This record gives sequence, C-alpha cells and structure tokens, in this order.
Amino acid sequence: MNHPAIRPARLLRSPVLIALSAALLTQCGCETIASVFFVGQSLYFSAINSISKDLLVNPDLIANAGADQLILTNESAILDGSASAFQLGSGTLDTNPMPPLGFSWRVSIFDIPDQNGDGELTDADLTAAGVQLVDADTAFPRFSSPVTGSFLLELTVDGVGRLGAPVTATDTAAINVFTPAP
Repeated sequence: MNHPAIRPARLLRSPVLIALSAALLTQCGCETIASVFFVGQSLYFSAINSISKDLLVNPDLIANAGADQLILTNESAILDGSASAFQLGSGTLDTNPMPPLGFSWRVSIFDIPDQNGDGELTDADLTAAGVQLVDADTAFPRFSSPVTGSFLLELTVDGVGRLGAPVTATDTAAINVFTPAP
C-alpha cells in the first residue's frame, strides 16, 4: 500500500517540498519510516509505506502460568503456560513465535512440614514428601503432592527477541493441596 502523500524514492529538489513531505508523514497517522539523503547535490527522500508496528517495536515477552488451583492429596493438577506469548507492538499476542518459546517450571515457595528434620525447607523436603512436578520443561507440566500444603509454582519463559537477543519473563501459579473429607 502506498503512502497517501509520498511515493518511495521520489526526488525532491525544493526545501518547501521536503518540509511539506515531513509534515504529511507525521500527520497521516500511519506507521512510516522516512529517510532523507544526499547524492551529489541532489536531495532524495524515501518513505517505506505502512510499516506495521509489529516490525518496529521490540515485543514484550509475557509469561502466563495460568490459574491458581485447588487439588486433593495424590491428585494431579495440570498447569497451563500456553498463554505465554510475545506482545507485539500492535497489541496482538504471538503464542507461536519462531523459534518457539522455552518453558521451565519449579516449585519456588512451599508450606509443608520439614521432612528431613534439618529445620529448613528445601527442595530435599519436596522430594522426601513425594511432591512431583513432571514435564517441567513444557507448557503443560503435571503437579501432585501426597501431603497437604500451599505451593507456589514459578514459570520462566525464554524466547528470542529482535536481533536475536534472548528475553525472559516469569509468572507464578498457586496450588493448594487438601486432604479429602472422610
């Protein structure tokens, strides 16, 4: 689509036309990249028309760990990080970028009894209690616990931004585990 006011690579020789062209570019409301350059004594003006904001703005990576959940002991909760995405300059979400997003889940905070008696709550206590987080490198890991407690699971999403720069975002989901009523 052509810019409504200016054609690409149009030769401009008048300062008035240059000023008018610049004013039209800033007032038309479309996204246009413009450049002015000299070749010898001639001034050239080029405009790349209707560039999408998606190409111009470095997208934000948004991690989305899904909804908090309540489960019973020894049942599984399926976490859902599939809504994690790059938010493009136009506001749309790209949940399937190339290269694909990487997912990493971990139990970051938990409230269970000290399992090994050392007075500290560590990952060793989770293992001793039988807490499981399976497929933690996918968008849909499975969590289960044979003990009651509150668990905060952290999702870290990795992606590749503009010009190959690595980007990372995190989010959390809470899982509360209860004992079934007798």
